[in-house]
Amino acid sequence: MANLPSGGESAFSPREFWKKTTRFLLNHIFEEAARNNKIPTPDEAIQRMHELMARLVGPPAGHSEAGNLPKELRRLDLGRMEREAHHYAVDLYHDALRPRKGAPRLRPEYLDQLLRWHTAGLNPRKIAIKLGYGSSAEAKDLVTKQLRIAKLRRGKK
Repeated sequence: MANLPSGGESAFSPREFWKKTTRFLLNHIFEEAARNNKIPTPDEAIQRMHELMARLVGPPAGHSEAGNLPKELRRLDLGRMEREAHHYAVDLYHDALRPRKGAPRLRPEYLDQLLRWHTAGLNPRKIAIKLGYGSSAEAKDLVTKQLRIAKLRRGKK
C-alpha cells in the first residue's frame, strides 16, 4: 500500500495533496474490502472515504472559519476534486469486478510523472533512461506508448 503523502516530502499544491490523499484512502478502502471478500460500490467507497477523512482531520470548518483560510485553499474547485475522486473509485470498482489479464493498469502517479518529464522537455528516450529501461529502441517505444496512454487519460492530445 502506498505511503500517505506528507507536506515535508516535496512541495506540491493543495489540489495535488488532495488527489494523492483521496487515492491513498480509496486504495486502502478497496484493499480492506478485498480482504473481506467484498467489493464496495463507488458511492460506498466515497462515503467511507469521507468518514475516514472526518476521523483524521476532524469536522469541516464552519462558514465563519472558511474566510480565514489561505487564498490557495479558498480557490480550490472542490466539486471537481470530488468528481476526480469518484472517477478513481469507479476505476477501482471495475478493476475489482473484472481483474485484467495481461499487464497491470499503469498507476496515475506514474503517468503524471511521465507527463511532467515530457512537458519539461525530456524526449521518450531520455525518459526511458531516467526510468532505468535503457536507451534501446524498444525502451523508447515503450515510453512513447505510455506517454500516449497518459495523454489520453488526462484528456490531452
